[in-house]
Amino acid sequence: MSQLLPGRSADPPFKEPPAELIEELLKELRRHHPARLLDVGYEGGNYASFFNSLGIKLTLLDLLKEIKRRRDLASTPEGKNLTYLPAIFGEREFPRDHFHAIACFDILSFLPFRAVKETLKFLKRHLVFGGLLLATFPLSAEPPLPGFSFTKYSNLDIETLFYDFSSARLTILSDGTRKIIARKR
Repeated sequence: MSQLLPGRSADPPFKEPPAELIEELLKELRRHHPARLLDVGYEGGNYASFFNSLGIKLTLLDLLKEIKRRRDLASTPEGKNLTYLPAIFGEREFPRDHFHAIACFDILSFLPFRAVKETLKFLKRHLVFGGLLLATFPLSAEPPLPGFSFTKYSNLDIETLFYDFSSARLTILSDGTRKIIARKR
């Protein structure tokens, strides 16, 4: 990845996605012109300028910021009946069948199981037919950010979460990170 983004480093405390994951996204996105990518992550991601330089239309969704905002609001009297999801996405509605690829690097572990299922339904709705969703789940049980809860998902949990996609393939990377590639058919 450092070859792709010279002089850039990952947004602390997150690590940069491995180059092989970025290359998988690029392989998918090169088939479309103009290609549209949704990055579900945090603080804009660290490779936005790289994708933009290739003419890929990148949309960023800072899920951690939304989670924190919802959590803070839920602690107030007017936020008592606030639903966790899909309220996070209700304010950011995208056209159906819009994105050619969606990247979720290490971010879904900040959500409880039920919320991940809701999130995946939302994301699937916005993938084009045949579109790719690439997600990673870290092996660690420790949250990389103080103040956020973190769910450690088993391989079976991950496979179950992606059951609604027509195809999903789970692999384990050399550092233990679980990668899943799912397609909408």
